[in-house]
Amino acid sequence: MSLPMLQVALDNQTMDSAYETTRLIAEEVDIIEVG
Repeated sequence: MSLPMLQVALDNQTMDSAYETTRLIAEEVDIIEVG
């Protein structure tokens, strides 16, 4: 049985903030939505 994928949706105020958050969680998360 395969493991479920982990998806995170970000709602940061700026793209710079979203990029920084993405860099911090990228190794742990399968799908990242920014919007």
